[in-house]
Amino acid sequence: MIRLSDYDTIFFDCDGVILDSNKIKTEAFAASLESYPETLVEEFLEYHKEHNGVSRYEKFKYFFTSMNPSNDKERRISSSLEKYSSITRESLLSCNLIPGILNTLEMISKTSKKVFVITGGDEEEVKFVFKRRLLDKHFTDILGSPKTKAQNMGKVLNEHREIGRCIFFGDSKIDFEVAVSFECDFVFVSEKSEWLEGEDFVRQNRCKSIPNFLEIFYTENSTL
Repeated sequence: MIRLSDYDTIFFDCDGVILDSNKIKTEAFAASLESYPETLVEEFLEYHKEHNGVSRYEKFKYFFTSMNPSNDKERRISSSLEKYSSITRESLLSCNLIPGILNTLEMISKTSKKVFVITGGDEEEVKFVFKRRLLDKHFTDILGSPKTKAQNMGKVLNEHREIGRCIFFGDSKIDFEVAVSFECDFVFVSEKSEWLEGEDFVRQNRCKSIPNFLEIFYTENSTL
C-alpha cells in the first residue's frame, strides 16, 4: 500500500500521470511530420514512445540530426516545434484527467507537503494549461523543458532544503531513473502509459504500480 502520509514531498510527471495526454502528444508528433515518409515517421514514433519523458526539443533534434539529416535542420526543427505546439496546446486544455488525480491533489493541498510537477513537456505550456484548468494552485512549482527532468529535480533539491522523504509518480523509464538517482521512491502509473515494459520493469526493480489515483484517494482520505 502507498501511504502519502509517509512522505514530505511529492513529485508528479504530467502526461499520463495528471493529464490523459500521451496519445495527444504521439498524434501531434505524427501530424508535425506528416510531410515525411510514413515509414520514417512510424520509426520516429517508436523512438518517441521508448523515450517518453524526453522533451520535444530533443526528439525533433534527434529526428532531423540522426533520422532525416538536413542542411537546414534548425529551420525544420523550429517549424516542427511550432506546429506541434499549436496542436497540443488546445488539446491539453480539454483532455481528461487521470482518474482520481484531482481528488488526490485537493486532498494533498490540505496538508503542508511540498508538491512539484517534473515534466518533459514545455514548461511555459504546462504552466499555461494548468493555470487555465485551475490545477496550478495545487503545486509548489511546475518545472519542464527545455531543461531535463534530472536538471529540474536537481534545481528543486538545491532550492528547497527541507525536502525530507519523497515519492515520484511517473509513467516512463526516465521517470524511474530520475527518481532513483535522487533517492525518491518511484510509483508507476500504468493506465495511460505508453511504456509497454513498464509493469514488468517496476516489478523486477521492486517498485510499486498503480493504474490511477482512485485507490490512493480512497485509502488516504481519512489519514492525511
